[in-house]
Amino acid sequence: MVRVWNARTGKTLIYYSEYTAGIIEALAWSPDGGSIAAGSRDKTVRVWQAFTGALLRTYKGHTDAVSALAWSPNSQYIASGSGDKTVQVWNAHTGATLFTYTGHSNTVDAVSWSTNGRYITSGSWDDTVQVWVAPSTR
Repeated sequence: MVRVWNARTGKTLIYYSEYTAGIIEALAWSPDGGSIAAGSRDKTVRVWQAFTGALLRTYKGHTDAVSALAWSPNSQYIASGSGDKTVQVWNAHTGATLFTYTGHSNTVDAVSWSTNGRYITSGSWDDTVQVWVAPSTR
């Protein structure tokens, strides 16, 4: 389950009940504040409108649990890392996969975009952190 709550009062503002298929491994709020993404052991990423709870997209590109998420600085793309040893970069609005990075030999458990959106870093259980050019700059 995913909840957005008021940190001062503890009151739940939104409860995303659509997530029943797996344990959530990763969460990320879009930089523009409009959406929340959650990655799960069920191999999916779900994207919701942050304050209405409307499910906007379910991304099903991975073949193992999704353990890391990062939004691009412009809130247009998501990089998702997985137990399938890949980082997939995809359009948050259409779900179209733009690029699959296959440079790791074990689970990817951390991803991050540079502030200028040109690079993505990924960390893995293979004991490496890799920096690579984001597909939007190619």
